[in-house]
Amino acid sequence: MCACFHERSLHFNSFDSRLIVPGVSARIRIHLDGTLEIREVRATDVGQYKCIIRSEGGHDERVAQLKIIELPYPPSNVVAGKLPKLAPVKSKFMNSSDSVTVTGVFGFNLQGANSKAVNLTWSSGFDGNSPILKFIIQKRTVTPDSGNSIGPQTDFVPAAWETLLANISAEVRYVIIEGLKPSASYQFRISSINAVGEGEPSSPSNVITLPQEGKFKVVPFLTHLVLELTGTF
Repeated sequence: MCACFHERSLHFNSFDSRLIVPGVSARIRIHLDGTLEIREVRATDVGQYKCIIRSEGGHDERVAQLKIIELPYPPSNVVAGKLPKLAPVKSKFMNSSDSVTVTGVFGFNLQGANSKAVNLTWSSGFDGNSPILKFIIQKRTVTPDSGNSIGPQTDFVPAAWETLLANISAEVRYVIIEGLKPSASYQFRISSINAVGEGEPSSPSNVITLPQEGKFKVVPFLTHLVLELTGTF
């Protein structure tokens, strides 16, 4: 509100140095008490507004910045990836001269992909001029369409979405989702929450199919170990 108790004709409101003329737009009104009213606010209304008063007694002005707070935009680049499954390598070594045996874990074997967990990553969208408070993650199972085998051209039939995690920190950009079923196929989507509310969810992630449990290819991680013992035992 920009109040003036003298000549009402001396009320001027400008938006980014452009004069606002009453009656030009049905959305914008200047009331008799100096209040500037903008209905059906749009993104193009964002900016600096200045109320200028001039009279024979002098000149004064006040400035206000208009921001539109809205629901956050959907996150983007939602990608579900497989996680490696690691198993410890236990080895036993013996020094022939001193009869010293050393047993322990000296590395890990890569046993294919984890059959019950995925890594989910994403990028945050526009926050709607209000800081994002948290993210919500949903998942759904998908099954191959009848008559199709799983492959690059597979058609999938999705199930309904269900909320998996409802309080992911606004600072986080990836999570490891566990407790999934081996051999099952999944999609994920993410939505953001700010002070206004929950925004639209992201586009679904890629379809990820987990491997069968217990079927994997062992790839050695530790190729060799040199152990040297000195002294008297």
